Order: sequence, then C-alpha cells, then structure tokens
Amino acid sequence: MSVEPKNILILRLSSIGDILLTTAFLRQVRNKYPDAKISYIVKQEFQDLLKYNPHINNLIPFDSSTKMEGLKALNLEFCKKNFDFIFDLHNNLRTNRMHAGIEKKKIFKIKKSKVKRAILVYLKLNMYKSIKTIPQRYFEVGHEIEDDGQGLELFLGPGKPKKFLEFDLTENRYICIGPGAAHFTKMWPEKNFEELAEKIVSKTGYKVAILGSAHEKNLLNGIQENEAVVNLCGKLNLLESAEIISTSAGIISNDSGLMHMTAALNKPLLAIFGSTVEELGFFPFRADATILQNKLWCRPCSHIGRKSCPLGHFNCMHLTTPQKVFKEVKRKLIS
Repeated sequence: MSVEPKNILILRLSSIGDILLTTAFLRQVRNKYPDAKISYIVKQEFQDLLKYNPHINNLIPFDSSTKMEGLKALNLEFCKKNFDFIFDLHNNLRTNRMHAGIEKKKIFKIKKSKVKRAILVYLKLNMYKSIKTIPQRYFEVGHEIEDDGQGLELFLGPGKPKKFLEFDLTENRYICIGPGAAHFTKMWPEKNFEELAEKIVSKTGYKVAILGSAHEKNLLNGIQENEAVVNLCGKLNLLESAEIISTSAGIISNDSGLMHMTAALNKPLLAIFGSTVEELGFFPFRADATILQNKLWCRPCSHIGRKSCPLGHFNCMHLTTPQKVFKEVKRKLIS
C-alpha cells in the first residue's frame, strides 16, 4: 500500500493565463491529498492570482531578477524540503534547475508536444488526433490526478467586490474591454475596439471599462473622451482587475490573460482570436465563452503570436468586423 504524500510542490512561474490554467489541476491535487502540504512557486508579480487560493498552504514568490543565484538558492532549499511529489507544470530551464538533483521518480512534468506544434505552425499539417486544452494536458502529468470536469478558479478574497463603485460603475451595467495582448497578431485592431465601444455606449446604455496594464493605457485614445468609457489601464492590480470583471456584464477580449481571468471567474466572455488556434490548447477552458475567429489556411502562423502578419493582410483579425462583434455583444452580454 502506497504512503500518502505529505509534502507537494507545484511549479508554474508565469504568466497570468498560464497560472490560472493550472487551477483545475491544483484543486484536484488538493482533493486527492487533502492532508498534504501544498507549496506553489510563481513569479512574484503574479502571486496575487493565487493569494487567496485555499488549496495552497505555502505560496512561494520567485524573484526572477536574482537570475542564476536565485535558482541555486531555491534548488538548495527544495533539496532540503524532502518533497514527496513535484509537479512541474512549466518545464523550462528555470524550473528544471530548481529541482535538479532531486529523485526523478518524485518529479512529474508537463509534456509540451513541440514537434506537433511546429508541424502545425510551419507546415500547416494537423497531427493532433484530438484537441486537448492545456488544463487537460496538466492532468496527464502523472500520479493519477483526475479531471473533475469543472473549470478554472480565481479567489478574490474576503468581502463582496466593491471596486466598481470607485469608478462610478453600476454592477452588471457595464462591459469590460481587454484590447491588449502579448503580441500584435493576437490583438484585434484598435480602431475596431473603438468602434465597438462607441456602439456599446450609444446603443445599449451600458458603460465600457477598458482593462489592461500601464503600457496599454494609450490604446483606444479615440474613445477615451467619452464619459461612458472608463480607462482603468495601469490603475488596478491583478485582483482589482478581476473584481471589475466579476461585477461586469462580461468582457470582450483578445487571447490574453484577461480572457483566462474571465473564464476563471465564470463571467460571460467574447474572445477574439487571430493568429492562434484551438489545437494549441489555450482556448477559454470550460467557460461561458463565444469564440470569434476566421478559419484561414494561414492560421496558426505562430503558437504565441508575432510582431506582424507574415503575409501582410492580417485577415485573421480584419475579417472580424465591429458589426459582427456587436451582434454577439447584444446576444450574450446585454440583458
């Protein structure tokens, strides 16, 4: 008879969406081993995403600026901790350095399907026998952690969300917009978002809240003078952004961290996809989501996104018109 593990480590360092995509797996590790101490290491700038997660006993913020010295120190610490299981859901050079020297039978890593991914991106041949989301791939890591069929989780902490009141917003009477993304080819054009926001405020009576980081605050400049549009880019931390989404009617977002955040909050979501496709595993997971995309032979042109369209036409985004998206807004987000 196997001995129940007492000490478990989970590794996923970044980014917003990738961390949230681990939360279904994390929940099931806790359900399978209710008495184990679960530690989770994450980059310190993303730690708030897991701050209130009840399945974690010990949240370890990683300062990536410490570079190799920091990795060596963590490796020494982890070797002393005597973890029974280590679930490496990142599986990159950094995380492998963190658990180097620990017995391999204790370590379970995500497999990344790099060959199939490259064949799909560069040769446009689909070698995937079935579509598996990233959370479903986490469940294949090992040690019989079973999928419970439920979605992602994001815990906002104690108390009822009230952040929306600070910006003269009314609960469930505003729509969030997430115009940013990590790469250009994952971003619906600004002018389209501006036209969509104008349609929302003029034809529905709903306000619009623009969400994003500080470097995205100048996106949608053409609409920001409208009193019914509130630009919150750079004004909120991660959990405050989640609060704003949680009390909204829903969000229109690119393929970004805000999209996965909305899925984890189980709020209505319109997700606009450009250069990436479902086979790569990053579609909203078990979410109240409508996907807006165009089936073109040239998709995907990258598994993470590019600085520009390699063919120059950017039809994967341009063919999704503001009129088409607004029709879905009225159907899905307006009560």
